[in-house]
Amino acid sequence: MTHDTLSLLTRALTCVELAATDPFFKPESTKKLAEEIRAHIAEETSKKVKPAHFTRINNDVNGNPRYVCHYTHLSTPVDSDADISQRYTLALARARAIGGRKYHTKGYGGGIVFQTYSVPDTCDSINKLTGA
Repeated sequence: MTHDTLSLLTRALTCVELAATDPFFKPESTKKLAEEIRAHIAEETSKKVKPAHFTRINNDVNGNPRYVCHYTHLSTPVDSDADISQRYTLALARARAIGGRKYHTKGYGGGIVFQTYSVPDTCDSINKLTGA
């Protein structure tokens, strides 16, 4: 989610909360809408890696499925002080601990590839590793 989208959702939430106090609006529907917007914001700002963050790529030479994700999904808040190359190196070291490798293509810069039959299990491993 981009910063602009998050800002727009936050402003929408403020408007909905203000409308809930207005006697001309139905308070039940505006409260429900406010809860839905809050839930959406919380879900989108969550740092947890999800299967949707992975892109399916061609199988390896043995026919095993491979998926690639961006290195930022393996970053932690502590890494924010480092420059980009250091963050990539740290993310790659974390990925190697759970079977990830550097993805060497021009079409997907900063990619880390995982050979896996279960993307949700890989997501769980990444989330445990990054503390998300």
